Amino acid sequence: MRDPLEELEAAGRMLVLEAKALRDLKAQAPKALGEQRRKLLEAADAARTLVSELYALEVALRRSLGEDNSAEALRRELSL
Repeated sequence: MRDPLEELEAAGRMLVLEAKALRDLKAQAPKALGEQRRKLLEAADAARTLVSELYALEVALRRSLGEDNSAEALRRELSL
């Protein structure tokens, strides 16, 4: 059985590597990467959405363990 947390960590590492590779390509050919700006923005939005979902899962799990998470309230206040 695959461990979903290990899979998330591996995907996160690959995301960082791909972002760095794209940044390097941008330095070499900014116009070519600029043509893909919409796709890059969509990917960034998807990554932020995933992070928010994982954070919400963490908060829910901590709450079920009886932990107070004042950071959750601050995050809501700041709409992060």
